Amino acid sequence: ERSLGFFALGNAKKSRIPAIVITPSGSPVSNLLTSCTEAFYAQVPILYLSADRPPDLHDCGANQSINQAPLLSPMTKQTIQLPVPKQHHDLAKLASTIQAAVLASQRGPVHINCPFEEPFFNAEPVKKSFPNLSLTPHKKQDPITDTLPPKPSSNTGKKCLLILASTAAPLNQAEILEWARTHQVPLIAECTSSLGLHPDIGRGMKTLLNHIDPPDRVICIGSKWISQRLQHLIQSTPEVLLEHDYEETQDFL
Repeated sequence: ERSLGFFALGNAKKSRIPAIVITPSGSPVSNLLTSCTEAFYAQVPILYLSADRPPDLHDCGANQSINQAPLLSPMTKQTIQLPVPKQHHDLAKLASTIQAAVLASQRGPVHINCPFEEPFFNAEPVKKSFPNLSLTPHKKQDPITDTLPPKPSSNTGKKCLLILASTAAPLNQAEILEWARTHQVPLIAECTSSLGLHPDIGRGMKTLLNHIDPPDRVICIGSKWISQRLQHLIQSTPEVLLEHDYEETQDFL
């Protein structure tokens, strides 16, 4: 996003035609501040369009959700907060607002913040059998370590899955691997996890989750994941145990 901002700055400075920069929500917006500052003082025409999460997903730990609307405002000619898209919106008024922003951008950068609600699509992921990845819990009744969640009940026949996501403190990889081996619970780590590479740690969240049957129980250590597929899995699983060490609440589920 930082490189994109400066590429747009140079393009608009030469052409004097407003360049349009589009970013996802969250910290990517903050990467635009340096180019926005340059554009502000040089009166370069740039339109920054940032996607945002809806208001009800702010300040609750939701993925890619920060107070981003005012981030660029000190260095913009105008900052516009669009409403969450609804069918009953006054489209003529919305078009007029955007047109005014385009005109304002002739004098310098303008930021338009655009919140969206999910889902963006309704298609269910394709689930196929996946070799070497069983969700059937092991029958042994071995003790577990004190720092991990209680082991899944093996006499219920419920399928359990262990997910590792982002944590504030480092994870004890050896202890987690031992627990997963002892109870034969598959372990999948998201890219935000601090776990290192290991053959017993599944990687490629989207691919793996699309090739296993839905679990009855998910144990998730960490939060702030970026995988939409993982979000869908957690919301649709009957039993979820979420353990995290962040100060901010993670009640967006």
